Amino acid sequence: MKTTTSILIAAILCCSCIFISENKDKELADRYVDRIETLPNQNGFQKIYEGKELVAVGHLADGKKEGFWKFYKDENLMAEGHLSRDIKSGFWKTYYSNGQVKEEGHYDNGKKYGYWKYYKPNGKATEKNH
Repeated sequence: MKTTTSILIAAILCCSCIFISENKDKELADRYVDRIETLPNQNGFQKIYEGKELVAVGHLADGKKEGFWKFYKDENLMAEGHLSRDIKSGFWKTYYSNGQVKEEGHYDNGKKYGYWKYYKPNGKATEKNH
């Protein structure tokens, strides 16, 4: 009788631990699920999330970033510019976490080219190059 009771108690504890573990895993998964939301009436613009944090807004074409995009970190705009099939092209700006412009200039096929301006966190220009 003691053996049967011990086995029954062990089985109940084991099942309880599995149930608790599965619920904890589900909570973690829910918190960190990456998702893409299509914005209604916005010409196919989409919001991309890592977990519950918005990280980018732009248009996806065949799974690639295409056109104008904005990138965020901790709800702050960190960069914005044009992409062509995931490759930087055209005018770009990056920002400090305080919202000040960090740098601005053009990309050609993923590489900086032409005139670029660089700024300090207080917004004052530090250097320019061509």
